[in-house]
Amino acid sequence: MQPPHLGRGLLGASGRIPLGREAIYPAAEISLWTVVAALQAVERKADTSAARLLNLESRTATAEKKIFECEKTELELGSHLAALGTLIQEYRALQRRLENVENLLKNRNFWILRLPLAVNFSTPEWAKLEDWQKELYRNITRGSYEPLVSLGKSRVCLEGNLYSCFRPVSCSQRLGTKPFATRP
Repeated sequence: MQPPHLGRGLLGASGRIPLGREAIYPAAEISLWTVVAALQAVERKADTSAARLLNLESRTATAEKKIFECEKTELELGSHLAALGTLIQEYRALQRRLENVENLLKNRNFWILRLPLAVNFSTPEWAKLEDWQKELYRNITRGSYEPLVSLGKSRVCLEGNLYSCFRPVSCSQRLGTKPFATRP
């Protein structure tokens, strides 16, 4: 019976361990081919591992680029969300103001103040104004007084002769002989 630590390849044809020169050469040839095959297998494994490593490195680089882009997009979305939050708050404030105005109009608990124009020109100041400035002042004055005048007009204005109600009237006709009131 053969010892368990010895393999069959080391035993000779007679089942004994060969001694001398004949035992060294065949074992050396077998082990050389075995070593070459093992080295080739290791090289193939190293090549496949290197290819896999390069593939993983490229995938990692791609993933890092995508993560960077995602973080950049996240920052942009964060700023957009902050702006949207501000807009929503302003919208709510405007909504409350609108509801308050609607309630005031519904309940008629408000006063409309009509203040007269605050600009009074003296006669020398009026003479220094250009024509377009005078016309602008007349239009503003007429625009301020037309709603008030139309409230006190007779039925003629309401029946259709609107031009006669809103015809241009010079300031001297409105205030008497002076074109504008002077400052005291």
